Amino acid sequence: MRKLIFVILIIVSVSTYSQKIDIGLHAGFVSASYFNADNSNNVNTSAISSYQIGATSEFKLNQHWYFQTGLSWVEKGSVKARSFIATSGNSTTIKIDYLQLPANMKYKFQLNKDLKGFVGAGFYLSAGISGTDIGNDLVYGTGAIVPVNNKVVFTTNQTPSQNYTSVNPFDFGYNAFAGIEYKHFVVELNYGKGLSKVEVAPIKQYQNQTMGISVGYVWSLKKK
Repeated sequence: MRKLIFVILIIVSVSTYSQKIDIGLHAGFVSASYFNADNSNNVNTSAISSYQIGATSEFKLNQHWYFQTGLSWVEKGSVKARSFIATSGNSTTIKIDYLQLPANMKYKFQLNKDLKGFVGAGFYLSAGISGTDIGNDLVYGTGAIVPVNNKVVFTTNQTPSQNYTSVNPFDFGYNAFAGIEYKHFVVELNYGKGLSKVEVAPIKQYQNQTMGISVGYVWSLKKK
């Protein structure tokens, strides 16, 4: 919560200083996966195809620099597959929907009369909304494979459950992006890497990781 308050204070202070505001809408494709910080749990992770959609606000600071924020709906997650040496455990695909609030610095430069390039980076804070964790479980000692169809529950309680997958309520990390603007249209490549642990279970040191492409439309407002 302190991180969220800090980001909001940055947005308020920058918007007060800025004399020009660009607002926009965007949507696009995301390749999401877990970064497995501790691979001792015999799980291999790989990407899922997902999406992002949302709105942005950019506050002009000078000729080249902008402060960017907004609010996006982003689906993150991963395929989690048992390694060949695992004698038990789940093999599932987890999908988690987040509302994401970024705080970025963006640098724009003119390529020609109508075309601009840009690069940027910053931090984000995401709040979990909903999710599923679906696949199968290899039962230790019996070799039986049983289905898993869990809902994601957002909690910090580390008590394990067979009925749901416990995920931390917030995801905090950094992002970087680059792209081009043609008049009001924007194409952007983006990357995000979580710094906080996603799943609550102590042995699962997963962090969110996304790579995506989006298209958008931007228009300008001038403060009086």
